[in-house]
This record gives sequence, structure tokens and C-alpha cells, in this order.
Amino acid sequence: MCIIIGTVTTPPLCQSTPPRSMSLPIRPHSDASTDSDAMSSLDAWGPPKRPRRRRVSRPHTSTTPALDFHLSRAGRLPKEVWENVIAQVAEPRELAKLSRTCKFFNGLIQPHVMHHRHLTVFVEDTDQWARLNEVPLRGRSIYKLGLLDRNAWGTHIWGVFPAPPVQFDWKALRQLKRGEHTPISPLLPSLASYMTGIRVVSIDCGVENFSMLGDFFFGLRKRLDVLMIRVTNFSMREREEFWAKCPQVIDRLEGGLREFSWTSNVLSVETGETLLESIARLVCDRSPGLRKLEVTATCPKVLGQPQAYVPSMRLWKGRWPSLRQLTAVGLDLDAEGGCDMATFLVAHKHITFMYITDCKISPRLEVSDTALPALGYVNLPGGSLATLASLFRPLKSGRVRPINHLVWKFVVEEVQANEGLYREFCLNAGKNENFRALSVSSLHAGMTYGRWFLPYLTELGKQVKTIEDLEINPERPALLGDWLSTLSAFPKVRNIYSSNYPFLESFYNPSSFATEEERTVRTLELLAQFEKCCPQLHWVDTWIKQSKDGAGKDGVWKKYVCSDESIPVTPGE
Repeated sequence: MCIIIGTVTTPPLCQSTPPRSMSLPIRPHSDASTDSDAMSSLDAWGPPKRPRRRRVSRPHTSTTPALDFHLSRAGRLPKEVWENVIAQVAEPRELAKLSRTCKFFNGLIQPHVMHHRHLTVFVEDTDQWARLNEVPLRGRSIYKLGLLDRNAWGTHIWGVFPAPPVQFDWKALRQLKRGEHTPISPLLPSLASYMTGIRVVSIDCGVENFSMLGDFFFGLRKRLDVLMIRVTNFSMREREEFWAKCPQVIDRLEGGLREFSWTSNVLSVETGETLLESIARLVCDRSPGLRKLEVTATCPKVLGQPQAYVPSMRLWKGRWPSLRQLTAVGLDLDAEGGCDMATFLVAHKHITFMYITDCKISPRLEVSDTALPALGYVNLPGGSLATLASLFRPLKSGRVRPINHLVWKFVVEEVQANEGLYREFCLNAGKNENFRALSVSSLHAGMTYGRWFLPYLTELGKQVKTIEDLEINPERPALLGDWLSTLSAFPKVRNIYSSNYPFLESFYNPSSFATEEERTVRTLELLAQFEKCCPQLHWVDTWIKQSKDGAGKDGVWKKYVCSDESIPVTPGE
């Protein structure tokens, strides 16, 4: 057997040659030598598309690779190998130099650089923290850090905190119920001292692991601008000893925050009150430049007892001249509890986003005509008709607040007892030309729209002619005739959607024996009737009206399989 070994000369990476995007002169594939020359000229620019080889009988040769490594064979290595090699390069400047050598390396390095600056890791991942500890330069370049708990699970509350990219691990959950727990890595507190470039930290973990992050917070000093915390509850590990340590962990932070978000379910009112005291010391005393504040602390509802709310009077004594966004969920905002919300709103004139829900609020709370002159988004809990009416009254200067989005939970008894105040709200809302989006829902889950609130909703639509987005939750089954007369009061509505279940399913009961074609026909019939009431209707649930000219006239309703991917599906295809 004869083995012929040949050498092929290839240009180095530093040689000035055209990039892969340009057309390279490749000779026609005629023989083995021609193919070898063409491949050698492309090896330096990543893995090319290899032309098909002719099936010819060749003698058996050795498949052992050459021992010497040359850069011309870089493109022949698997992508996973190059990703591991790049992961060991710590200096960002060296990564930038390597990415400019060729397009192949640039495609591998760019995603790694983004991940290099924004790191998301589990708190108990000791191997990951060990690799980060070996290369201090990598820790210094981290700008955004996300800490997740592998065993954490809980209820996602109102979407205040972004959902973590963690799947349910039922095996870990069963181990958790048996008392096993995975603590945080001991290397995490020591790494915080040299993370000099970190500015944003988001934490999603259990209460036990969060109670161990005091040293980590102390090592961050005053570098943080944004801090988002979501503490979930373990049903079998809800111990007071862990919750008692949480205020001490928050006290280790030195402040200087611009944005702060806290989301959790607390065991009791006393636990939540102690926790909010530490949060108030952080944001009121040590963060004077706060621009965004989100506090969610809900107590579990006990059957047969009224809903408990967490007192927070110390929190509302803070003053932040640059506050723009305010979110409060599950708190006691009543004046009887010592909370002076009226004075707080007057002191913060730059708030443009106010999200208050599931809170105990005084039914007599009225906003001053000098407060919140720049308010644009409003979310109010049930029992706040007086507050709602005062927000839409003209200001002292004569102009109205530029409110463009209203989310409100109505209470039927309150509206019926104060019909004059509700009519005043409708008249003042009709004078606001910026009012574009309306979302209304009932405070009680069993309360129906058709019998009680449809006349009030119709009256609001007759006064406000500028609403384009309407979020409503009809009863099931809903009366089509009543809803057609109500929707006719909103002539400029373009989008209709529901937060609980699809809006269209409220008007027919999709039987399990019905075929997909029958459901589609019924849906198109409903859309045609709704379109007569709302000529500008464009979006209902997952159905979007599309036209060839883009003007929306003579369009065809298409169903989107997934809103994120935006893949329209024409009925019948």
C-alpha cells in the first residue's frame, strides 16, 4: 500500500484577502488537485460549503489526522470546540482582535461577548463561579448579572418581575419537599469585591438562599444602579428564621440605586412590615436619586377572613425628586394606617407611570389639582372611584393630565351608589384627547359584565371617542346582542383582547366534538358582526386583519399561530 503525503501552502490569517461575503475565483471542480487548491484558499475563512465529490474508486488510505496544527485548518474544527476555546479567552480586547480576523470567528465571538457582559447563572453553580474566579478580568467586565435558583418555584405575581428562563424541575421539587436543599456557592460573596463594572443585578431565588446573600451585597458597595429581586416561597420550607434574615440582607446594601424592584409573598403581616421597614431604609435614606420603585408584598388569603395588607407608612415618607415610575401591590395605603398618599403624590410631580393594584386604599382619597401633572399610565384597585374621578379633573392651570392608558377594577356597589361621580368621570375623560387604551375588570371573579356594568361601559364609550385599545373580560357565555350595542359606542376601537381567556370564546362554547373548520367559520362570523360595530377593528385575540395595500380596507382576517413569531395562517390553508 502506498501513501502519498502532500503539503499545501495557505495564506495566513493576517494576510489581506477579501472576506467570505465577496465572490472568490474558484476553478471548476475537475480533479482532486483542483479541489485541494480551492479548499485550501477557503480554509482560512471558515468552514466553506464543500462541493460534491465524484464517487470514484480510490485505494484505502490512512485516516489519521496530521499532528501539526495550522490555522488553515481552523474552519474544519467543530463549532463546539471553537466555542470552548473562545470561552477561555478572558481579555475583551483579545476577543475583539480575534473577531476581526475573519467572519467565521466574528460569528462565534459576538454572541460570547454579549454573554460575557450579561451573565446569567445559578447561585449554586460552583463550577461556573470557580471558572469566573480563575479569570478576574472576566468578572470586571460584567455589566449585568442575573442570579437564579435552580430549585426556586413560586407564583409569578402580576408580571412585575420578568419571568426567569427556568423550567419546572419536578425531581428537584420532590427532593425539596423531603428537606434537601442546595445552598449558594461559597465563592459568590468573594467574587463581588472585584466586579467593578457591574451596574444591574436581577435575583430570582428562594427565601433560604436569599438570606445568605448579605456578604455578596456588601461586596457590591455603591456600584449598583438597578436592583430587581424576586423571592419565591417554598411550600415546605417557609420558615420564620429565613424571613427574619431578609431585612438584615437588605441592610447590607449601601444604596445609590436608580431603580429598585421587590416581589415576594410574605408569610404574615408582621413579617412583611419588618421587610418593608428595611426596604424603606434602603430607598428613602440611601437612594435619593431613585427613578423607579416597585414593591410587591402580598399576604396569603385565609378562607373566611378578610384580605390582609402589609403596612408601609414608612415607605411613603420618602422623597425622590426624579421618581418616574411607581408600582405597589398588596400594600396598605389607607390613611387610617398612617399612609398619607395625597401628600406623597403632590411631592412627586414627575411620575408618569403609576401601577397600584390589590392594595387597601381609602375610598375618599382624592388627588390634588397640582399633583401628577405628567401622568400617562394609571392602574387603580377596586374601591377607588373618587381617586379615579379626581385624576381626570382639570389641573389648576386649566389643562388635563395626559393620561393615555387606564386600568381599573370596578366595584358594582360603589358605581351604583355614586352614579353622579361616575358621570363626572366620563365627561372629564371625554375631554382628554390622549386617552387611547382602556382596561376594565370586575373586583369579584363571579361578577358578570352583561347584567351590571355594560350600561356603564356604554356610557363611557359614548363620552370618550378616542379609545383604540379595549381590554375586557366578558362573562361566559356572553349575550352577543348586548355586547354588539356596547361595542358600537366605541367606533375607533382597533384592538380587542382579554386577559383571562380569549374574547371570542365568550360568545360560543367550543365543543370538544367540533372540528377546527367549524370553529373557524364561527369565529369569522363573529368578527364580521364586530366589524360592523367597529369599522376600524384590526386585532381581536390572535386574529389580525390584513390587506394588500396596508390600509386595512377590504382585508382578510388571519390567525396568528404565535404572536412572538408573527406567523399568519389563512383559514382553510
